[in-house]
Amino acid sequence: MKFIKTTILHASMYTCLLLTTAACDKDNPLDPFNDCGSAAWTEQVQVELTAWSTAIGNYASDPTSENCTAFKTTGKAYLDALEDVRACVGTANQQAYNQAIAEAKVDLDETDCSDG
Repeated sequence: MKFIKTTILHASMYTCLLLTTAACDKDNPLDPFNDCGSAAWTEQVQVELTAWSTAIGNYASDPTSENCTAFKTTGKAYLDALEDVRACVGTANQQAYNQAIAEAKVDLDETDCSDG
């Protein structure tokens, strides 16, 4: 159970870090259509974030290998979605954003679902 709490704590921490360090860079030349404006980028990752949040709750309440696999799969989908909106992160926050995604992916990859 300690592993589950630690995993959920890490997932929550990364989610908060990613959402708080991400800021829209309105003058980004990589985003000429301004898809970052007015929280549009957060809406682009909302489906994946909701799926991952649900999977975290399911895994915490019922730590089966199936729920663990769903936790990892939805977590990776969320991190991939965050990578897709990378252009919306301000230049000053880019390094922390990239590092948080990389560390979260490592944590998910190291999560062992064989024991449930």
